[in-house]
Amino acid sequence: MTSFDALIRGGLVVGGSGRPGAVTDVGIRGGRIAAIGDLSAAEAGQEIDAAGQVVAPGFIDIHTHSDLAHFVDPQAVAMDMMPTNWNHTAATALLPAWAFELSNEELVVEEQWDQVRLLTSSANPNLVGRTIADLTAEGNTAGGWEVLFDLLVGAGKGLKGMMLTSRAFAEEDNQMVLEHPLCSVESDPMPLANDGPLSGQVFGLLGYNWVPRLLAHYVRDEGVLDLEEGVRRLTGLPADRIGLSDRRDQRQVLRRA
Repeated sequence: MTSFDALIRGGLVVGGSGRPGAVTDVGIRGGRIAAIGDLSAAEAGQEIDAAGQVVAPGFIDIHTHSDLAHFVDPQAVAMDMMPTNWNHTAATALLPAWAFELSNEELVVEEQWDQVRLLTSSANPNLVGRTIADLTAEGNTAGGWEVLFDLLVGAGKGLKGMMLTSRAFAEEDNQMVLEHPLCSVESDPMPLANDGPLSGQVFGLLGYNWVPRLLAHYVRDEGVLDLEEGVRRLTGLPADRIGLSDRRDQRQVLRRA
């Protein structure tokens, strides 16, 4: 009798190639997928009833800021760098994202501080999530810029860790880009942890929910992608991009099963 370390039985297996999934079994041995197919006669040390559930390869986050976390928590093992002591960016990087939608003339007169929120602040955690417009109104200040610089001055040692977030992308643009078959999906945060030196740190909005956001909003609710294509964007596509030829999807295993 064929034996596995674990058997996942009766789930909808979506392999990462974009092709339709199938209800079948998955056998795991030595931490790797060893067989996919009708494994009803097999036995295993652990069996998981996946009926009514989706079984997919591990999701690959193609873009994070894990390198930044290495200096705080050595558990991060890879990083990259530019071989120079200099860095540069446009002076307009100081402006909120919505400002780039305005002409030069509009920019000097129009402020949309209701679209800018405080994302992180160790000095003012009670203000996180509030808009600059709200804080301006409550503080009777001259405007959003005064509030922003007051927050920066009061940030103390947490100055460089204070972050803002703003509504920067139009939903119709997101959907248009996602429709392209070469568009993979990323989270773009630093690694998150519930304990240790990174506990409570926030860098970006999608650290824990980038996969649910894609599958629930753009696959289930909006129908921009079907389930199989959504899983491909999270598995096969990024695996191809970074050269993980033995993990891009389950086709090789399917041929043997």
